[in-house]
Amino acid sequence: MDLDEELKVLLGKEKKKMSNQELGEKMIMAVVKKLHRAEKETIDLLASVTGKTKKDIEDLPIKDLIELFNTILSEDGVLDFLAKQPKG
Repeated sequence: MDLDEELKVLLGKEKKKMSNQELGEKMIMAVVKKLHRAEKETIDLLASVTGKTKKDIEDLPIKDLIELFNTILSEDGVLDFLAKQPKG
């Protein structure tokens, strides 16, 4: 299953079965498992969103990276926005 499909499942019927914390953790793990496929783009995005340098993002320990994803996903409207994105 590709990332888009995996996230749609999590944001669809699976979302009702778990807390926002659990949902965020599952989404982060889905992204992390496939991060190697879009590593440059993900680093660029995280640097852009956080104001950190690409080097700072690359050097983050996994615990801090997960916390960063949790912070981004917990922002109002982010999960709804991601759920509405067209497949492509």
